[in-house]
This record gives sequence, C-alpha cells and structure tokens, in this order.
Amino acid sequence: MTSVLSRLERYNLGSLGAEYALQRTIALKVAVVGTPPVIDGFGALVASNRGVTTETFSDTSNAAEWLNCFARRG
Repeated sequence: MTSVLSRLERYNLGSLGAEYALQRTIALKVAVVGTPPVIDGFGALVASNRGVTTETFSDTSNAAEWLNCFARRG
C-alpha cells in the first residue's frame, strides 16, 4: 500500500481483519510491515485488542524473526 488510510479506514481494516482471523481454525499471527505515515500501528492495535496476535514492524527481517518465534514454540 502506498497511500495513507484515514483513521476510520485503519480501524475498519483492523476490525475486519480480526473478525476474519478469529473465524479460522488455526490461530493466525499477523506481522504488519511498513513505516509512517502509511503504517502507524493503529490497525494492528485494533486487531490486537480483539484477540489477534499482531505486531507492527518497519522491516521484513524483524517481522520474519517475530513470526519464526511462534514456529519454534510448536
């Protein structure tokens, strides 16, 4: 994504994303990668507040490392 979403659009994205994730039979982990102003963590926070394990990163290597931690646990 290259454009900045409104606060309401970010809220809706996080809320709908959480709704989708929580309907799955597996527990999804979501790593959001980007930098401000396009990614500010608000959508991830909304999803997290709804029970989805979510984190925001500025680069893919840290995001992959975070996701890999879950793979090592199980």
